[in-house]
Amino acid sequence: MCGAGNVGEPHYTLADVATERDDITLVVPTYNRAAALQTNLPSMLAMRDIAEVVVVDDGSTDDTRRVCEQFVDERLKVVRHEA
Repeated sequence: MCGAGNVGEPHYTLADVATERDDITLVVPTYNRAAALQTNLPSMLAMRDIAEVVVVDDGSTDDTRRVCEQFVDERLKVVRHEA
């Protein structure tokens, strides 16, 4: 637990917490947001320390599936719920 300046409590900085690499998973719920994914997935995949990006598609009827398939990155996982 991060100390709030109380004597005897540990005080952690962001640098202390962010010592592990590749330990962050981004979960992106989506429905008919192909354009937003096209714009934002490259930035998400470019972030340091991202182990995986999981797109949870709740039965989109737009180009969401096609947009996700454009990205060749083993860290991108797509879970599709059919409508």
